[in-house]
Amino acid sequence: MADFADLIRQALKEYADEAMTVVNETIEEVAKDTTKQVKANASVFKGKTPKGWTTTAEKGRLSTAVTVHGRGKTASVAHLMENGHAKRGGGRVAGRTFIAPAETFAVEELEQRITKRLEELK
Repeated sequence: MADFADLIRQALKEYADEAMTVVNETIEEVAKDTTKQVKANASVFKGKTPKGWTTTAEKGRLSTAVTVHGRGKTASVAHLMENGHAKRGGGRVAGRTFIAPAETFAVEELEQRITKRLEELK
């Protein structure tokens, strides 16, 4: 009976390891796709499209956290491009939403891809 319990325990451990690998890989893939979407939809600022968007991954033993963020000047003006801002001489510059749709995409896409890939493991 102990052998049977060990077999079940080993099978569950192998599945958990495979599932964790699938989840971590999927998180990184979706983060890259989200970064591409942000870059493609980024509004023009002073005649240039900000390309300083990147991903930063923090991997733990049981988790992976990936952040899509701007670097340098892109990071410092992203909220102005997204939400709009006041002009020096009066008036406002309208915001162009490009981060929020990418976030929505990431949440939905991550759930769909993880679900699909975990079902393929069965």
